[in-house]
Amino acid sequence: MLAGQIGALAIVNAYNNSSIESPIPGSVLLWTAVALSVGFLGAFLTFLSIVNPGYGSTFTSTQRAPDAVAEIFHGTDEEGVKLAVFKYPEYLWGGIRADVKAFVEENQEEWQREHAPFWTPKLIKRIPNDMLSTATLEQKTTFRRKAKGYKEGASEKKPSVFESIVDEVMDMYSSSSSSSSSSSSS
Repeated sequence: MLAGQIGALAIVNAYNNSSIESPIPGSVLLWTAVALSVGFLGAFLTFLSIVNPGYGSTFTSTQRAPDAVAEIFHGTDEEGVKLAVFKYPEYLWGGIRADVKAFVEENQEEWQREHAPFWTPKLIKRIPNDMLSTATLEQKTTFRRKAKGYKEGASEKKPSVFESIVDEVMDMYSSSSSSSSSSSSS
């Protein structure tokens, strides 16, 4: 921040020292740069004083986001916390995809049977199809149909062209991401 202002001051100063007559005196530029620096420093210190104290370490941390997500997954024994990886895009947890897939495949029937509080339609929707059992995939399809307004036993509402395209793209994406990740894990 300060370096940018000093650089701008140096450029304007160089312009002022050129053979072209300068419309701005150097002292005005200096005081403007000092005032802006103090203002920005004050704003940054105010930000640091009101930000959540737990976030302070993120300003100096060199940990990458995929490493942080892997740490969340491997750093706990709580199943609901481990499944929090699905709230992040797959490229952040793709490095531990095999571990996540094994964990989900191993435990999903138990979660479904025991009605685990974290095993919700919203979570199931986020889990890639290749990690789900057939019964859970059917449940996911049911959730999807209910969300789109399909009624059980009634003639199904014909999806719009847009919905059809979105469904096809989502199916292609989920199948391509599962095949690409399985080939990359080999």
